[in-house]
Amino acid sequence: MTDFTNIMVLGLALTGSLTSGIFMYDGLVSREEKRLQLIMAKRRLKAFRIQAIEKTKFEELETTLREAGNPFSLNAFRYQMIRYVFTLTFLLYYYVYPLFIYRDFNGWALLLFGLLIAMTSPKIPFSAFSFVIKKLQEIHRSKKNNEIFQLHDSLISEFELMDQRQVNTYHVLKRLYRNFEYIQPELQELLQPQNWKEDPAPALDRFANQINTTEAHMLVSILEKFDQHTDRDVALSSLESNSKLFSTNKIENYRMRLKLTNDLALIPIFLTHMLILGVFIGVIVNLAMQAFDSSTL
Repeated sequence: MTDFTNIMVLGLALTGSLTSGIFMYDGLVSREEKRLQLIMAKRRLKAFRIQAIEKTKFEELETTLREAGNPFSLNAFRYQMIRYVFTLTFLLYYYVYPLFIYRDFNGWALLLFGLLIAMTSPKIPFSAFSFVIKKLQEIHRSKKNNEIFQLHDSLISEFELMDQRQVNTYHVLKRLYRNFEYIQPELQELLQPQNWKEDPAPALDRFANQINTTEAHMLVSILEKFDQHTDRDVALSSLESNSKLFSTNKIENYRMRLKLTNDLALIPIFLTHMLILGVFIGVIVNLAMQAFDSSTL
């Protein structure tokens, strides 16, 4: 009870100090000065984030999360901040606080802290983070590949409905790119006007490398020929010649995405089993230690 009272008194003292400081600041500083200070604080925070990313070499993690589709809108900086805050809070609450208040050394908390650091580390290949991100990357790649199949089918439909004999690849892609979600950023980069002034082949190759699937490279190799053979029938023939292969690959792509989704759905069940097993082992070890202590007495 005494410890709780001390904590309450300390909390009230800190709250009172902060409140009085806020009122004093509000009375001494004008509204314009507050606005300028807020702008400066935002600039400093932005500069700190950029500097933190550069210093801690988050580029590799940033690329990894981007390839996974930035789950939960996470970037490298946000993930590392959440990771550090969570693990440090766990360490302070379950290890440092009992050690200083009750003089109780909690070895299990220290062990769990180390496990948390290891499981959430992006640098350890076999960590839980690496496993989940790898699955999310494969799912995201599969979704992109599915839209490549849709783009192939949409091009065939567009060319079949065209009245003119001449094919303009740029204008067709410009009409279609808004229909896609996962490959839209790559299509927007591909459709930059400067990429089509002379030879669009380098931009098309870069698009295929960004998607980085066999089907994307196949589709690009077909699109590159459209600038040489601009007749509508030739374009249709080139696309339809690969329709069967694209249909087969589309089915395989769907099966793979379904398997990956099921694998991710099994993770909570696996973690629950591991937690139960860990608690069971902990109880056995604790009973064994108590039996050993009683036998030595």
